[in-house]
Amino acid sequence: MAPDATSGPTPSVAARTEVSRSLSDLGYREGLQQSTQEGSVSFYLPVPQDVEVSNPRLELLFTSSAMLGPSASLQVALNGTPRQTVALAGAIGETAPRSLVLPLSQEDLRRPYLEVRVRANFSSDDTKCTWQGTGQDFVTVLPQSRLAFGVPAAAPRSIRGFLTTLPHQVRIAVAAPAPGPEELRAGWMLASTLQAHGHQVAFSSLAEGGDIVIGPRAQLALNGVTLSDGQTMALTEGANGTQLAIAEPFQIDTLAEPWSRLLAGRAYAQSVAGHAKPVGGDVVPLTQLGADTSARRFSDAAEWTFNVDALPAGRALSKLRLNLIVPPSDDHALVLYVFQNNALRGLETMPQRGGTQTVTVPLVEGGPITSGPVRVVLMRQTTTSLCHGPVPNAYAQLLPSSTLETRPNDAAAETIAAFAGSVGRGYSVHVPAVALAEPATWIGTLAGLGKSLDLDPRTAVVQTTDQAPQADRPFVWLGTALPAGFSAPIAFDRGRIQVKDSQGNNLLDTDTLPDITATSLLRNGNARGLWLRKLGEGVPVAPPEMKGSPGDLMFGDARGVLTSLDTRQNDVMTVDYPDYTTWWDRALQYKGWLFALGWVLLTVLVVLVVRKLRRSQA
Repeated sequence: MAPDATSGPTPSVAARTEVSRSLSDLGYREGLQQSTQEGSVSFYLPVPQDVEVSNPRLELLFTSSAMLGPSASLQVALNGTPRQTVALAGAIGETAPRSLVLPLSQEDLRRPYLEVRVRANFSSDDTKCTWQGTGQDFVTVLPQSRLAFGVPAAAPRSIRGFLTTLPHQVRIAVAAPAPGPEELRAGWMLASTLQAHGHQVAFSSLAEGGDIVIGPRAQLALNGVTLSDGQTMALTEGANGTQLAIAEPFQIDTLAEPWSRLLAGRAYAQSVAGHAKPVGGDVVPLTQLGADTSARRFSDAAEWTFNVDALPAGRALSKLRLNLIVPPSDDHALVLYVFQNNALRGLETMPQRGGTQTVTVPLVEGGPITSGPVRVVLMRQTTTSLCHGPVPNAYAQLLPSSTLETRPNDAAAETIAAFAGSVGRGYSVHVPAVALAEPATWIGTLAGLGKSLDLDPRTAVVQTTDQAPQADRPFVWLGTALPAGFSAPIAFDRGRIQVKDSQGNNLLDTDTLPDITATSLLRNGNARGLWLRKLGEGVPVAPPEMKGSPGDLMFGDARGVLTSLDTRQNDVMTVDYPDYTTWWDRALQYKGWLFALGWVLLTVLVVLVVRKLRRSQA
C-alpha cells in the first residue's frame, strides 16, 4: 500500500455529516477470521467523545463457510454484553457476504473504544456428534465492517471531541518555510496519531487550509488564524469550518494517546509534553496483543491467537508466561501446545485436577520470517471419539494476567528489519536543509517512513544533515551524501546502478527506474543508521512494509518493496555499476597494447644491458 501522505481535496469539517471507522481503516486489511469451534474474534473501534452524534450503529459484514451445520450461529457482544445471535446455516455453496446492523446507545459509546466480540458456534451440543463438520469451517468478519455515526453541524465542545469526529481523510496545513526541524516532527507526530486511528493524512500549505493548521503565531495570523495571548493550541473557526490551530512551541505530544483523552477543553496555554522517554518496559500483557481472555466453552479443543509484532521499540522476544484456568481431565489428558510461525515451541500436560495453571514457553526472535501470530492450543488427548459417551462440556480461560516477556535488543542490527526494532533507546532523523523550505512534502515522507518501520516520533529528534549523527544511538539519514565515517552497501557516486540475478539478468536499472528509492543500512563499528536516497532527483519515498525487509539493501517506491538483498552474503542477486571503471579496469582494456609496449621496453633494456656488458669487457 502507498503511504497515507496524499494530495487532493479533503471534505471540510462543516460539510461532513457521516463519519465511520472500519476494520480496514485500523489496519485489518484482510478482516478477522474464526476457524475453530471454541474460538472468537475481538476488535476495538474508537468512538466519538464530547459530542452528541446521530444514528450511531455497528455495521457488521461477514461471510461463513457454506458447509456449516444446521444449528450454526453467530453471537455478537458489545462491551462484554451479548447483543444479538443470528443463524449461519445456509444453502450449500452460498458464501455471499451478509450484514448485521446493531444500533448503539449513548451507554455503548461511554468508553473511548467500542469492544466488539464475534463468536461463531459451528454446531450445538445435541448435534455435535451427528455433525462432524468439514474441517474447513470458518467465519470471516470483513474489513468493511465499521462503526458509523452522524456528526452535528455544531462545533465540538473540546479538542478531543474534534479529534474523535474527524473524517477519514484529514488535511494538515503547515507553515512554509518551517522555523526549524521541530515543526517537521510536530506534523509527523500528528500524522502518526491520526494514522493509528484509521485516517488518511494529506499535507498542504497554510494558504490552502486544513483540518489542523501548524505554524508560528505570526504566520497563522497572516492566514486568518488568531490565537489568544498565551494559547498555543485551540479550536478556531476558519474558512472551511472548525479547525485545530497549533502555534509554537511545536512539541505536541499531548495529542497522542493516552494524553489526548485529557483534552476536554477548547484551548490550552501549553501544548508541550516534551519528548517521550525510550520505552523500557520488559513485560507486555497479552490483552494488548489481541488475545481474547474471556471464558469459553470447552469440549475437546480451544485456541487463542495473538500477534507479537507490536513490541515496544528496542525490545526482542524472550518468553511467554501463560496463566490459564483449565477443566479437570480424569479420563483424557489435556495438553497445551504453543506454536510460533507454525513451529512447535513448547507443550505442557495439564494436571488431572485442572484449575489455575502457569506455563512458561521460550520464543525465538521476531522478524520477517517469524512474524505470524502465536497460537496457544489446549487439546484433549483421546484415541476414541468423544461421541461414544456423553460429550464433556466445561470452561477454559486464558487469564488477563498472561504476559509476553521481552529483553533489550542491543545487538548491532545487520538488516533493515533488525534496525526497525532497535530504536527503543531513542533515535535521530536527519533531513536536508531544503526540507524546511518544503515542510509539507517532507512531513509526508516522515509520516510514510514512520508508518512503514513502526517508528515512534515521540522518541525521535529531528535534525538537519548539517549535524553529524551521534554514534551512541540509531539514526535515519535522508541526505544525498553518505554521512562521514559510515559505509553503505551501495555506492551512489559510481553512476548507473543495476541489480542482477544469478544468471546475469537485470532486475532493476536506475536508467529506467529513476523514481525508485534505495534504502541502505549504514555501518560504523557498532553504530547503525538507515539511509534513504532517491535514485533520481526529488524527495525519497518510504515504501510500505519496510520492516519486513530481510536484507541490508532494499529498492522500492510508493507501491511497496521491489527487491531486497543482503549484500554481504547473497548469491542470488548482485549490485553492478556498468558505467563505473577503476584505473585497473581501464588498464585491462588496453592489455594488448600494454603488453606490446612492455615487450618493446624490455627488449630495449636487454639490448642496452648487453651493449654495456660488451663495452666493459673490451
